[in-house]
Amino acid sequence: MNLILKLIIQIHIQMEKNNRIYFGKETEIAIREYLKCQDEQEKEQIYLNRIQPSFDKLVENVINMPKFSFRRMNSYQNLHNEVIAHLYSNLEKFNPKRKSKKSKKLVKAFSYF
Repeated sequence: MNLILKLIIQIHIQMEKNNRIYFGKETEIAIREYLKCQDEQEKEQIYLNRIQPSFDKLVENVINMPKFSFRRMNSYQNLHNEVIAHLYSNLEKFNPKRKSKKSKKLVKAFSYF
């Protein structure tokens, strides 16, 4: 019984850690699927359901960084929308086959954006 309780606690802790990652492996996979997809409706669904939530959190974190002042625009929402539009416009430019110069490993989408 004690072992089962420990396993349940470990699983719960791991799930909490995974929920904190806003741009993880799932988003990486979704971006690669988005780039391979030819059907516009399917691409839209991939973006809206699997990529945009990560972009939203990424933009929120960047805007709220204390050492940067991005408040030149009228409102938070205007700034947020501008940055999301920029990320979306660059989505097609990401090359999932590109390797880094130093490590020769594939470049991750998070590093690109």
